[in-house]
Amino acid sequence: MKNREFYVFREETELPDVVNEKMNAAFQQIRETSEQSVTGALPAWKYRKRATGALPAWKYHRTAAAAACAVLLAAGVITAAAAAYTYWGRGMSGALKASPEQQKELAEQGMAVVFSESAAAGTGPDTTEENPAIQKIAPVTVNGVTIAPHTTVAAGDCVWVSFTVDGFALPDGAEPGFDNVDLHGFGDDLNGRTSWFNACHSFYDGIVSDGSGHPVYEDGTVPDGPLVPRYADENGTMEYIFQISADTDDSFLGRELHITFHDLGTIDQGTFCKLAEGSWDFTIPLSGSDAYRTFTAAVPIGETGITVKELEISPVSIRALLSVPDGTDPEFVSELTYPCGLRFKDGTMLPFLSDGGGGSFTDDTKTEYRIMHPFEQIVDLAQVDALVLPNPDEAGKPRGENSYYIIPLK
Repeated sequence: MKNREFYVFREETELPDVVNEKMNAAFQQIRETSEQSVTGALPAWKYRKRATGALPAWKYHRTAAAAACAVLLAAGVITAAAAAYTYWGRGMSGALKASPEQQKELAEQGMAVVFSESAAAGTGPDTTEENPAIQKIAPVTVNGVTIAPHTTVAAGDCVWVSFTVDGFALPDGAEPGFDNVDLHGFGDDLNGRTSWFNACHSFYDGIVSDGSGHPVYEDGTVPDGPLVPRYADENGTMEYIFQISADTDDSFLGRELHITFHDLGTIDQGTFCKLAEGSWDFTIPLSGSDAYRTFTAAVPIGETGITVKELEISPVSIRALLSVPDGTDPEFVSELTYPCGLRFKDGTMLPFLSDGGGGSFTDDTKTEYRIMHPFEQIVDLAQVDALVLPNPDEAGKPRGENSYYIIPLK
């Protein structure tokens, strides 16, 4: 492998057949059990299954309601920043279903930072000292298209980053995309270890999940007909969203993320059409907060023999370490932990709360399995009541009381 530390794989990869089959079965359940009639695919950056390797950016989009993910290889760990609560962009607000109150709280916790010249200018003095949740990074304009870092939200091992894209006239009914997006993380070599990261990214289209697997618009509404993507706001601004998560217990915080966008255009049935040539390059300093709540360990998962050894939940992510009996089918473990969700004290259950992320065994014995999943909405940790995991043995069947394992938390 050339340039092992910083090379981003470019081989095109396909999801295993068994994964596609089970995902298709899961989405069939969603369609059959939905209380509303909805036509259209889920957003390209929702409900992804982990894949090895990286694709050109336009290859990430819509593969029968699932999208492939990039795996980023880096010698250092990457991190992100977040957004000031009064300036969160449409894409980040929609992607995390963030109310103004939640945005304010995450900014106060140091989990959210905004990189916006206009936002910084609105604070008065040309400095970030009075409001550490606002920082300035200049936009880049190439051939009339201006791209600017806007919002970042970061826990220790989970990062959301949004960019605004202006000056691009998207043809009616078209899907925007870049020909390729390079991600590189630089920093300490983590005591000589090489670290892997999962990265999922695409243009925000205004379609989100309601937490139960049903696609809706960002305001919660569902039209009588098909869900039509809404890429641009009333000013013609689009947003590009990254969700990056660690495969290890290393932290993103305090490091830098390097992102380069290459050529902008449209995507039609997997074919990229270049409409604006250029490269837009950014270095994003990553800051945030390890605001995790630790829950009681040694909790069994039904009769599977698998036990939750460690469990921590932040407002935007979950990470856990599972003890797995020797000889357990690795595929069963993977299916058990993706997607994952939560139950809350008022009885609300959101089984499809996780978004992206992944899991892996910690060594060759396959007796410990680590998971790290970002959430697709901000969570009130004080209201969390139970962990919700899918029952792989019920895959493909109508959803009922046996479809999930409910693990009470204390």
